[in-house]
Amino acid sequence: MTGSEDPKVPAQDEMAQDLYVQARRALERGDFDRLGRLLGQGEIDLTTLTEELRIYQAELEVQNAELREAQVASERMAQRYNTLFSAMPLAQLVVDGNGLVLDANALAEQLFGLGNRHLRHHFLQRLVIPLDRERLAAALSRGLQGEGEVVEGVHFLADGGDVFGGELHMARLAGDADEPSQFVCAVLDLSKLLRQQDALRRSEEKLEFLAHHDTLTHLPNRTLLNDRLAQGVSRAHRHHGVMAVLFVDLDRFKIINDRFGHGAGDELLREVAERMQGQLRDSDTLARVGGDEFVVLLEDADCARRAGRVANRLLQVFGPPFQVGRERFQVSASIGISLYPVDGTDPDTLLRHADIAMYEAKSRGRNDFQFFHADMAGGVVAQLELVHALRGALRRHEFVLYFQPQIDLGSGRLLGVEALLRWHHSRQGLLPPARFIALAEEIGVLGEVGDWVLETGCAQLAAWRNNGLEVPRMAVNLVLQQLEQAHFVERVEGVLQRHQLSPGALQLEVTEAMLMRQAERALAHLHALRALGVGIAVDDFGTGYSSLGRIHRLPIDQLKIDRSFVGDIGRDSADETTVRSIIGLGKTLGLEVLAEGIECDDQVLFLAREGCRAGQGFLYGRPVSAREILETYGR
Repeated sequence: MTGSEDPKVPAQDEMAQDLYVQARRALERGDFDRLGRLLGQGEIDLTTLTEELRIYQAELEVQNAELREAQVASERMAQRYNTLFSAMPLAQLVVDGNGLVLDANALAEQLFGLGNRHLRHHFLQRLVIPLDRERLAAALSRGLQGEGEVVEGVHFLADGGDVFGGELHMARLAGDADEPSQFVCAVLDLSKLLRQQDALRRSEEKLEFLAHHDTLTHLPNRTLLNDRLAQGVSRAHRHHGVMAVLFVDLDRFKIINDRFGHGAGDELLREVAERMQGQLRDSDTLARVGGDEFVVLLEDADCARRAGRVANRLLQVFGPPFQVGRERFQVSASIGISLYPVDGTDPDTLLRHADIAMYEAKSRGRNDFQFFHADMAGGVVAQLELVHALRGALRRHEFVLYFQPQIDLGSGRLLGVEALLRWHHSRQGLLPPARFIALAEEIGVLGEVGDWVLETGCAQLAAWRNNGLEVPRMAVNLVLQQLEQAHFVERVEGVLQRHQLSPGALQLEVTEAMLMRQAERALAHLHALRALGVGIAVDDFGTGYSSLGRIHRLPIDQLKIDRSFVGDIGRDSADETTVRSIIGLGKTLGLEVLAEGIECDDQVLFLAREGCRAGQGFLYGRPVSAREILETYGR
């Protein structure tokens, strides 16, 4: 059998075989007219031809099935491409090897403003800033030699001229070898990520700044100061140099905070910091280390001699008043100076000795500076220890109240008691107010202590009554910090309600000096308390300079004659005249008058003869504990 013979055709003569082959080819082509003519030309086995036709039909069906599957696969691929190209949240373009835009999805059209013009008017290089165009052209050139490219740090030009940062991912599209190269380009907008990274960087920088700087004044804080102190000590040690530390503390700053609020105090501190910074060199360090405490670090070779001059200049910046809003504040400062290596060779010692010298400046009248010397340490250290203990005394329940009776001079009847504060110090024993009241005001705890006295005094009055002792009235000394609290009247009402006391059972004592200030809020509170029924007394009356007209307008109902005048009755006619005048003023204004510091019967006789009906003093009883009051008057 030859190669041209069909194995399924039986051996026939060559003519028949050739006829058969022609018939089969006509059948394969579907040329049935020719097939009919061929069949008429000779004998062809119809059975064999029918079998061939059946086999050929089966082959066609297989081929058709394969074509349909290929078409479905092609449609799926086209659908996937359309999804990737159009539905993905990425701006995508199709460009040729020169960068000409051939196609773009909706996001790309919107982002780059391609929808209003024919796409072929755009080149990829026009969609980035001029500085990046050469990089894109090079990437296209490399893409012709490879599979794809990623161009990072591209600055794209959005529609409207906005610039955003991102990346361009290029992939070469498959095609016939003779077709021009095309690329699909995905634009990754990284502007949000870059903004987040920039915000994170700024946050880290801010946190770093806040960790080492004061948030109010933006000066270095204690942490940064300690670091610079340590470095300064190290440098001075290596080079046998010197260094000066100036500890600056504002005088009576707490009063400003209490009277005008923390907002005014904060603004004042900012102004103080700015003025002081203006007196220093760039190489000097000014740090805020506490509420009203600043530290200056001088490191130049001349700092030992310059320290005094710098301190003097710093004090001078407090000369002009500070304008904060509508208020003008006259503020001073006290400064202590320590030197390396004379006063210390480590940061802690230098700071501590500068602090001691600052307290020495305060003890000498404030608005001054002092260099540290060893003789200061003893007294100032003891004072510092007292300040430290005072800060936690209330928390440790070290304050106690003693009570002194107030007596009707005619009948000897108990009119009330005055609550007097004492501090039971862990080492120094029972301390009178003169030892710590000024310190409490200086460090800003006096208002809190005053609130404790008010609460505890009223609680004790209620406790006596529950034990059968009727004490008519509890007198409590107020401090200015309490009167300037925004809700002080409500606080007093709450105390009275908690202990089921009528307002008349409480008398609040204010000093003549406090009334002279006439702070608006304080006077408003006094009027409200008086309207509530709480008694208001002026303590230590006669030691100030209150005018008759001013006293007449104040919401008070008692004058307390200062003990210094009462003590001189029978010895000093001038003081006797003062006592007569105060009693006469009380009668004229319809006020009760109470004499303090009564120690003998002659004083009682004089006071009673002049018309004073109430008094207190050692003649009637020293300040004693609550238990002793109960034992003495509860019979």
